[in-house]
Amino acid sequence: MPDSPQAMATIGWQDGQPFSTQYGDVYFSRDDGLAETRHVFLRHNRLAERWQTLQDGHFTIAETGFGTGLNLLATLLAHRGAGHLRYTSFEAFP
Repeated sequence: MPDSPQAMATIGWQDGQPFSTQYGDVYFSRDDGLAETRHVFLRHNRLAERWQTLQDGHFTIAETGFGTGLNLLATLLAHRGAGHLRYTSFEAFP
């Protein structure tokens, strides 16, 4: 089979940061991955504002590409029990 995808991620390390050897890319910013996640994932999805206006107390996030789990970690830190949170992630290369 030509160019069939691998079942697992191929991870290397550069300067203490996880690096995808398969795609030649870093998983998150080398400067501050958590700050990047908070800006891109939490702020631009307006999660804090949306949690404040929950009608039934339930909130679901569906994410493609779990990566290192940094989006999940940042979400849990920001959520702090603001209703029931369901987090689902689909990952092609765990």
